[in-house]
Amino acid sequence: MTGMKQLIFCISFFLLSLAVSAQADDHKVIDRSGENGTIMYFFQKEEIQGSQFLKDDWMKAALYGDRGIKFESAKVKFDSYNNKFVFDRHDTTYELSSMIYTLYLYPNEDDTAKKIVFKKGYAINNRINANKFLQVIAEGKLSLLKYYSKDLEEYTEYGNATKFKRFKDMEQYYVLQNGQYSPISISPKNLENQMQSKWTEVQAYMKKNNLSAKNEKDWATLISYYNSL
Repeated sequence: MTGMKQLIFCISFFLLSLAVSAQADDHKVIDRSGENGTIMYFFQKEEIQGSQFLKDDWMKAALYGDRGIKFESAKVKFDSYNNKFVFDRHDTTYELSSMIYTLYLYPNEDDTAKKIVFKKGYAINNRINANKFLQVIAEGKLSLLKYYSKDLEEYTEYGNATKFKRFKDMEQYYVLQNGQYSPISISPKNLENQMQSKWTEVQAYMKKNNLSAKNEKDWATLISYYNSL
């Protein structure tokens, strides 16, 4: 590889982009048909109710990937319609490189102790393969994962024959234990079923700390405790 080619590769790599796109705009659909092996990230002029992003605001993030890649001051959004992260550079939106496997998102930039973790690498089923990002709620011998997705659905309004489109938000929890993935919902009974061997200890810990088995946040705390036993 010549010096010039090496320079071009490094610039492209550290920009973490596959192709330049138009500035992000809400209520648009993404056309992902690129040329020459690239993927262009831009928005068609099609009106859709809602947004393809999980959150519309840019969020500070730390990015980790292949070959020791680490970036600690990116601004990203998660496009849950396409299961892709995008980042902003000089008011232009770029798709994050496929080489990135883990992201730490910081809803509050001043409090980096509180973070939202997204990872790839979970081959759950035909729809959710190892290239899909999932939120990691808790991780260890028992892991709790959350898959976000959005579908497009058509609808009509009373007295109007016109068909409209809107994004339909969906999410599904999965537990990973003993190498097996299982879909699950947040409930006391389901938590007990996952922790049968240590349920007496977990139940005592839950009562002592006034925790509930009915919400995601306390599930994360209880799974972390279970993983420590």
